[in-house]
Amino acid sequence: MNTIPDSQRYIIDDTMTLITEIVKPDQFNFDFHLPFDNTGKPYSLIWNMWLENNLEQIMLDDPSPGSQFRDVRIWIGSSSEFEFGNYRQQTLSWIDWLRHSALDPQQIEVKEYSGYPGNPATNDQYIYDLMRDILIFHSKAFEED
Repeated sequence: MNTIPDSQRYIIDDTMTLITEIVKPDQFNFDFHLPFDNTGKPYSLIWNMWLENNLEQIMLDDPSPGSQFRDVRIWIGSSSEFEFGNYRQQTLSWIDWLRHSALDPQQIEVKEYSGYPGNPATNDQYIYDLMRDILIFHSKAFEED
């Protein structure tokens, strides 16, 4: 059953960045458009729609920016070696926005990580290396509460 009325949906005939069949029809048949093409270049038709709903815009639409994260500690891991440059750019943009919002900069912890010589961190293959930092971060956050 659809929970979003058709009047609130975009109908896009362009299928250049349409992703289908990741979520199978018997599971919900959820198709979506990526905001970039197969070369990683932003695809303006979709990218502009994503920008209307990016995290910064959602936060700015709130009457008191940053209130959703007040008293919430945030841990973000990022790597300059990641193969999808747009993902890195989005992550850095979000970190920058958080640091310059109404939040206390002490709430935000950023971990820059990399792979090893000959084996860069181009994807999520080094998450196990980050787990120690992630678990310590959460443990300290729970202790503070």
